[in-house]
Amino acid sequence: MSLILFAMSGILGLNALYELRNSRSGGGGVRPQTASRKVSGGLVQKGKVESVEFYESHVGQPNKSIVKLWQTPSSSQMLVFEGDMRNALPVGQRVEITFRKQSGYNELLNVSYS
Repeated sequence: MSLILFAMSGILGLNALYELRNSRSGGGGVRPQTASRKVSGGLVQKGKVESVEFYESHVGQPNKSIVKLWQTPSSSQMLVFEGDMRNALPVGQRVEITFRKQSGYNELLNVSYS
């Protein structure tokens, strides 16, 4: 029993150190290959919508959409948004997304289609 508790506390400690290191370096997990441009209302990201995955969360938690933007043949950008983005960001469409970070997720502010 004590071995299990020791293993669980070790995993928790390693996770805490990992999160601490990411917060100090300014990262939030996976680093984007291309930086977002900052504007007065938030961040701007351009690209072609490659896929939009929608995930329903448990009661009391926000639903999430994972959007994959294609920028160049060698780079893609993954963004996590709060809410259902399937209608706002159609697959195959070139977009310019304006968003802001709020409560751990990105909140969509504006979409321009090109």
